[in-house]
Amino acid sequence: MPTRLPLRWGSALALGLGTTFCHPAARVTPPTPATTLDACALSGTDSTWVPDTLVIGVPGAVDPAHAPIPGSDAERTVFRQLYETLIRIDCTGQARPGLANSWSASESGMRWTFTLRDGATFWDGSTVTAADVIASWQSSVLAEPQGFEAVALGEQVIGVRLREPTTTVPLVFADPGMAVTRSVPDQDWPAGTGTYSAGTSAGRVIVTPLRGGQPVLVLRSSGAGDARDLLDAGVDLLVTDDPAALSYAADRP
Repeated sequence: MPTRLPLRWGSALALGLGTTFCHPAARVTPPTPATTLDACALSGTDSTWVPDTLVIGVPGAVDPAHAPIPGSDAERTVFRQLYETLIRIDCTGQARPGLANSWSASESGMRWTFTLRDGATFWDGSTVTAADVIASWQSSVLAEPQGFEAVALGEQVIGVRLREPTTTVPLVFADPGMAVTRSVPDQDWPAGTGTYSAGTSAGRVIVTPLRGGQPVLVLRSSGAGDARDLLDAGVDLLVTDDPAALSYAADRP
């Protein structure tokens, strides 16, 4: 029997094709491809050096019991590294691939198909399947109100039927409440499909990369104290919206 789940919302992608013609006798020098700039990437140096550990100061604590739905900026910072949704929304508001690397819609806009990326795994290395995604949605507190039906069309393909048609990919699939997780016996943290796994040691959250080339993330909380104290303590990155801390940071080297 197919697994069905009550969804809502929806969006589509347009594909343009172009053809270039040139005189058969002409020798054409191929143009140099333009550099594609990521509007959402922070500018930095040209250095490829990556630190082994990055100490991040965050406001408040991070509770794994809340995963994958963040309740604070601190949890938002951590959960984003651990748990993936089918799609993600970039800083310009555009839908980008997440756990799904492609999607398509029926002509009516009522039915959508998502294809999971090749090689997607949970932290333990087990393959993520369409059935795993649907099972995760069923356990989500957001699942029932979504108003959609979902069915596994194959190992990596998920079919979704909306209540209302849409021409744009359903942004609900970027909601943190729809992030894909799996409960792990005797573990505080549910397993995710992101590039990091998480654990707690000596009261601190340690976020460990699952592949090389990325730093270990160590979280330090400001708690009820002053976020400027974390800057004085030498954190590498401070997540804050405190004007006093921002002003203080602007005057530091």
